[in-house]
Amino acid sequence: KKKKKKKEKDIKYLEKHHKYPEEEKIVDRYIKMSLTGKERWLEPADVTITNMGDSVNSKYNEISPLISADERMMLFTYAGPLSIGAAMGILTDDDGFFEDIFVCYKNPDGTWSKPDTLPGNVNTFSHEATVALSPNGQTLILYRDDKGDGNLYQSYWNGVEWSSPVKMSSEINSTYWEPSACLSPDGNTFYFVSDRPGGIGERDLYRCKKLPNGNWSKPFNFGEIINTPFAEESPFIPPSGNVLYFSSQGHNTMGGFDIFEVKLDSSGDPYGEVKALPYPINTTDDEEFYIISPDGKRAYYASAHEALDGYGEQDIYELTINSGVSEFESIPLTLFKGHIIHEKGIAIPDGITITVTNTQTQEIQGIYRPQRNGNFVTILSPENSYLFTYELDDQKFFIDAVEIKS
Repeated sequence: KKKKKKKEKDIKYLEKHHKYPEEEKIVDRYIKMSLTGKERWLEPADVTITNMGDSVNSKYNEISPLISADERMMLFTYAGPLSIGAAMGILTDDDGFFEDIFVCYKNPDGTWSKPDTLPGNVNTFSHEATVALSPNGQTLILYRDDKGDGNLYQSYWNGVEWSSPVKMSSEINSTYWEPSACLSPDGNTFYFVSDRPGGIGERDLYRCKKLPNGNWSKPFNFGEIINTPFAEESPFIPPSGNVLYFSSQGHNTMGGFDIFEVKLDSSGDPYGEVKALPYPINTTDDEEFYIISPDGKRAYYASAHEALDGYGEQDIYELTINSGVSEFESIPLTLFKGHIIHEKGIAIPDGITITVTNTQTQEIQGIYRPQRNGNFVTILSPENSYLFTYELDDQKFFIDAVEIKS
């Protein structure tokens, strides 16, 4: 009886507003979202979703988590009274808080340290937000408001601190809004979101390829495979490089932004069907900024998740993935954790680099700089051999061969 009454109400509303096609489209879309939500609610994934607690989240907005490969460091975006702008008494035009980039670290007991704001060379009194972290943890992509012309910047880790951000090229940035992006694991493809003219919807996903001269190619719109008349947001590619995750208000969303995935070919292009992640990962609230750990067993994202007793508008959650989440098989990878030890009581010197080379292909896997405690991490493919070359101020002081088996 309840279903019959609801259906009658929908029909009566549509009959009353049939002269207004736009109204009819909106109602039809909400009906479809409701039906999608009911279907997914009946087939939930085996996943545990945990709020990351009051050491990370607050009654204010925390979004866009970025996790280091060893999951010991997290960068995220915070908008509240602890931001640099708020401390200076500077608020947005509607009396809100400007965003800043914060960082926290995992304690030995598994809890997270109290977050600290990144220094003034990264954060300013305006909007700065986390966008993406390269798999080697050495390159941070961030967003800056630029007086309403939102652009993407890069900052580099030198082993001690993050460098002053440098604005990315005009192939990526425009006079319009570029709020989010990600790098492919090999660093040769850049995926980003923009509301520039010529797109399909409110915000579309684009791709640039790195040219032989090191510059980025002209942007390519992914078209209707990924983009919809609505907004797409927050792309992410895991270290395996075979799947693109993104948020969208279109496709078969069950409400707000949902998380979707699509298979990528060897060139980094999507193919096949775009698929939504299941309930309870997706809800009728907004789910954005989905990232997964290198082993695929955990994920992190921002969600309103009112049912899970959130602290604020959006909180950051950790997801323990058991089964039934992704329809695509992940590619196995190896997380290599290194540690440089100096004489007891003496800090490791600045200027140390570790170059990792695949000895079978002779390609450089990456160049890394350790943190102040000597730790560094890299992600390696199995069934390969690698040469680790350690240098201090361009002088080799140690070489190590590592074989990764399946």
